[in-house]
Amino acid sequence: MAFDPKNITHRKQLYPVLKALADQDPHKGPLDVLDDAMGHLLSRGTDYLSNMRKGQYATSIAARLHKWITEHHADLGRMFAAGLFPEAQSSAWDAFLERYATRGKLRLVKFKPSSLGLVERTRQTSKPDDTIKLGEKFCFQLECEDDRYVRAFQIYKGEWHPIPVGANEAMGTTITARQKLVPVLADGTPDPLVEQHDLGPHQFVVLASQSGDFPDFDTQPTASETLEWHVLRVQVESA
Repeated sequence: MAFDPKNITHRKQLYPVLKALADQDPHKGPLDVLDDAMGHLLSRGTDYLSNMRKGQYATSIAARLHKWITEHHADLGRMFAAGLFPEAQSSAWDAFLERYATRGKLRLVKFKPSSLGLVERTRQTSKPDDTIKLGEKFCFQLECEDDRYVRAFQIYKGEWHPIPVGANEAMGTTITARQKLVPVLADGTPDPLVEQHDLGPHQFVVLASQSGDFPDFDTQPTASETLEWHVLRVQVESA
């Protein structure tokens, strides 16, 4: 159900979420939380709080409040008004990864900033999850015994972004027991990635398929015996 700020019932359903957020802070009431959502102090008349409970307030405020709750407190919103705060498709995929992903076989290989010379294979020096710095070059190394078709994705702030891993910016490529690094150039040499802008936690997902078939990300995820999901959590720090 899409939120309609002109619908008084929808506006009314936002108040319990506002009240629950206020209950988490002993120094705030619902109207203080509303000010936080708006980004400034609202001027309001008598019985404004009572009117909010009834859904009798401006549609522009309702639209901004719903957007703020969606961006910052969606889980709480779903507790009180599940229809107005549907679970994002990306959340379903995140839950799928938590249940079905393979961890420990996907690692970073880091490169010197000035060349493609190998600095270290993290398989030998660190835990599977790793840290990189802005501007640091890296590839993925996937442990496998047989040939696999692979594709890769980066997850940042809940958004999935495909990563070209094949020659000529192709989305997919093939790895073998001997050639386990991606991305690669047409001649098979590593073609390192680099994160230039976004600090903080990232997830990288490499899909390894025996058949070359990959899921449709517009549908609900399902497990497959011919498809492996390899996940690596990486912290990106300033250079």
